[in-house]
Amino acid sequence: MNKKIDNEMIERALKGSLEDKDTIVELLEPLIKSSISRYYYRAHLYDDLMQDGKLEILKCFKNFDPSQGVYFLGYVKTMLRYYYLNRNRDKECFSLDETNEEGLCQLELLESDENIEEDYIESETNDELKAAMAVLTEIEKSVIVDFYYNNLSLHEIADKRGIKYRTAVNNKTRAIYKLKTHFEEINFKFEW
Repeated sequence: MNKKIDNEMIERALKGSLEDKDTIVELLEPLIKSSISRYYYRAHLYDDLMQDGKLEILKCFKNFDPSQGVYFLGYVKTMLRYYYLNRNRDKECFSLDETNEEGLCQLELLESDENIEEDYIESETNDELKAAMAVLTEIEKSVIVDFYYNNLSLHEIADKRGIKYRTAVNNKTRAIYKLKTHFEEINFKFEW
């Protein structure tokens, strides 16, 4: 559908044109979807929330007062936002001790953000990296730290250190080569 909502269509819909109301509701489906995802996303209620959003738009045709100096589409957007925010107040509550259809406790199904194995590997990698930094000169260390940890560009590093851009590039290249060589010597698997 390549139709667009224009003022004449809105005026006809406000005067009662069912065809224009249907067209506007259909064209506003992306706004409904956006409002759901922004203010009240519940995947299992998605179809119901879409229908509720369409009903809310139809209520807007009934309740809109043009004398207030508000643009109709802005009014609809605001009403959808408030509708879904108010629905959010009535959140579903359940106990984590309840079991699901498969007999598993909800508490056991919760995922943890903590990954002990990854944390250990990252810690070990960081320790190896810190030890490897000892093979670098002070300027090479500072360039690596500024580039990778402080997210400075090589131009910014050169300006900060009062060196030429090419010198900063050479220090970074030399430092990476030394670190790579060090890791190869100790047989440490490190993804570059």
